[in-house]
Amino acid sequence: MGHNDPPRFTAPDRLALAICIAALLFLIAGGSLQIRRPTLDISALQPVDPREPALQGTGFAPNAVYYSTPPPPHRGSLAFYGSLLSSPAPAASVYSPWYPAPPRFALYISGYLNTPGNSLFIEYTTPASPIESLQIPPELVPGESWWVREVAFPRGSKPLRFRIHAAAASTSSQGWLGFSGPFLIQQTDHWATAKQLLMIPLLLSAAFAAFLAPGLFLRARWPNLGFIWIPVPGILLSALLGLLAWFGPHAIKPRWIARAGLAIVLVTACYAFTRIPLSRLACPLERRVLLIVLLLACLGVAKSTYSLGPAGELYAARISRTLEPGGRADSRISYHGVQLIALRAAPHSPLAMNFYYPWDFSSRGPIASLAVAPLVLSSSVQVEQAFPDGPWQPFDSRGFAAFRISMIVLAACALIPVFGLAAYLLPRDWAFFAFLVAATAPFIVHEVYFTWPKLLSAALVLLAAYLALRENYFWAGLLIGLGYLAHPSALLWLPAVAALAFLSRPRRSLPRTAWQMAALALGTALWLLLWRYLNRGHFAQDFFLSYVSMTAGRTPSLPNWLLSRLDSALNTLLPFNLFLFHRDTGEISSIYRSSPPLIRFFFQYWNTLPFAVGILFFFSYFLRAFWLALKRTFAYLSLVFAVPLAIFIVYWGMSSAGLAREGLHAWILGLLIATIAIWRKFPPASQTLWRFCNWALAFRGVEILLMLLLPTLASNPMLVQTQFAVTDIASLISMLAIVAFLALCLFRSAEQMRITSAAGPKHAFS
Repeated sequence: MGHNDPPRFTAPDRLALAICIAALLFLIAGGSLQIRRPTLDISALQPVDPREPALQGTGFAPNAVYYSTPPPPHRGSLAFYGSLLSSPAPAASVYSPWYPAPPRFALYISGYLNTPGNSLFIEYTTPASPIESLQIPPELVPGESWWVREVAFPRGSKPLRFRIHAAAASTSSQGWLGFSGPFLIQQTDHWATAKQLLMIPLLLSAAFAAFLAPGLFLRARWPNLGFIWIPVPGILLSALLGLLAWFGPHAIKPRWIARAGLAIVLVTACYAFTRIPLSRLACPLERRVLLIVLLLACLGVAKSTYSLGPAGELYAARISRTLEPGGRADSRISYHGVQLIALRAAPHSPLAMNFYYPWDFSSRGPIASLAVAPLVLSSSVQVEQAFPDGPWQPFDSRGFAAFRISMIVLAACALIPVFGLAAYLLPRDWAFFAFLVAATAPFIVHEVYFTWPKLLSAALVLLAAYLALRENYFWAGLLIGLGYLAHPSALLWLPAVAALAFLSRPRRSLPRTAWQMAALALGTALWLLLWRYLNRGHFAQDFFLSYVSMTAGRTPSLPNWLLSRLDSALNTLLPFNLFLFHRDTGEISSIYRSSPPLIRFFFQYWNTLPFAVGILFFFSYFLRAFWLALKRTFAYLSLVFAVPLAIFIVYWGMSSAGLAREGLHAWILGLLIATIAIWRKFPPASQTLWRFCNWALAFRGVEILLMLLLPTLASNPMLVQTQFAVTDIASLISMLAIVAFLALCLFRSAEQMRITSAAGPKHAFS
């Protein structure tokens, strides 16, 4: 095709243009639609015996809830009860009348179920048992609002009738309890639901266009710009726009600055894609990488849009639910930065101190918050001056779903440097295989939808490694420092990048090595000094520095310090060690109640290396690659991987239940790239073994689906909730289809490597 020939649009070109058009529609919808909680059409269940009193017992009364608790949006007559009485009873415990038992029903709850002594049970009878109980989970804490809780009886129980039993031990403003009579959901407000559904794919498209289009079109101007850099311009441009929205002219609201800046980017992208097709900006293999990144983001969004979660999920049924049990609230910390931007609050104001406690603003870098803020502010939401504890919706009016979707896309785009680094080290078909192996690791899939900025930080570390290999040491240091502003864990991988820079040079002399390390350190130090200067008077890193002396909750002593580090190492590296010998630790359990063994088992996928990379793959080829590296490339294995890991083990003392989630993201991605490099150089000894390794990789699809769904399905007797049936069904279908496609792509790529090797081993491994 000549330079002046009209462009011929292929399917990827049309998809890229469609994403840009959808991104423009997002701006229009964000300025015109109002998102609200859908109204439910309900019908109250009638008691078996209409002569029974509405409540039997003491301590509850009609509408005895906190005065600011708004009535829930519903149509239909329904009774509401609460325990917040002016003259509290000595014992608050009541029973509702008996009701005929349908397969499923719903009730509204409010107040504080997690207060000790508070409880809410559904008691029911069956032909085989006079009375059985279902507890409404204590992690559901609506506070001063009414949440819908759907109840389904255990499969095969054949319930005959049921009643509600409520007890409240506290009458304080943080200890009351409320519930409604039972009802059936007839239908939801379809228009309000449709608006929420519309915003999800539109925002997904806008996030991809904002993060990737600037880099792609810089490549049109500078064709030699490596594919590894594609996400960097868009992410930095979005972060600068977020900074302008935060500290821009007070006469212009942050949302209008964000929308205007985002409109310029998206209109430019849409216009450019009509003139320069994507096929001119990225080769077929690079377009396949972009497709995988798109699918990973869609998978993360589908998981986060599914309304049901595992038992003990942190912030369950709230808009900021973490999708996991345990005490890690990190997935919503970056949202507080978005709140500060939207409210134009000072980074060390009382509001910020309240949001970040026990840390403060200087403890976490702002890059992720700044990058996603323009997308959140351009949505049809109203960011509030409160914690994101509203009732869960697929796309809520407070902007947390917009934040979550934007962070998922940011994390997925951060995987592009994995392919870029692999392409620098390997032939391009092997680089794509390495990218697939890394991007479809169960741990990486998990970290895409667990919205913290550690994958972004890891991507910047990988970019630093790429620059170090190209002898750009100062710039490599700058990127590590920038990674620190995404998440502090980036600093811990400075020794790994330094070791890679040292080992990759054929001629090593002391003066040259000293210059390399000095340039690397200087580039990193500039960002640290700038961050310290910007937070002058408020710079606080003491809590992070104290990790090195912690003993994972044990009494501080040298033996306990050594024991905690040994536990960390074994739980991270030894298969099943965490589940077999430490499954009773509170670090892998819900903070509300003790988690069952199944829930604890799946913590291994984001705590331990064997499950992080896929347990069958770990046993089939990963261990073999480690053994080969031990014999053939000992210096790289020890200096680039073993020594930095040892430093991390010594440093991290806050917990000992496996280090993968604590900051090993760059380490695991680099390890997987190295594993495929060893695979290429020392392939499996036989075709049979190679086929087995390929099937072990394909089995990751099963592992990912189990990780995504099994803890949730085992915790809930229902597959979908009536009020969220459309999004739940769409999410389930999307997760199944995307995981199947990713597993197929991985298997086909592995088989292509095997066939190519069998056809021409000298060519393939030269």
